[in-house]
Amino acid sequence: MFKKTWKKRKSYNSETDEAEKPAHPINVEKSRTRTFDRAVNLLAFKQRSVSELRTRLLEKDWTNAEIVEEVIEKLAGYG
Repeated sequence: MFKKTWKKRKSYNSETDEAEKPAHPINVEKSRTRTFDRAVNLLAFKQRSVSELRTRLLEKDWTNAEIVEEVIEKLAGYG
């Protein structure tokens, strides 16, 4: 049996690492939908803490911290 290893996306500081930014702009609505769908799938598979969910959602290049926080707040409203 093999163990899955998750690649973590490089974080960048917008003031110092301009070259590290993603090359394409983020479509906010599509990203919000994809992030919400991914969060629901992750939670359907197993229970996760908020910090674990946040970490897993931020692994993808098509989202950002602001969108992830909105999705977590929306899920918290659902209980």
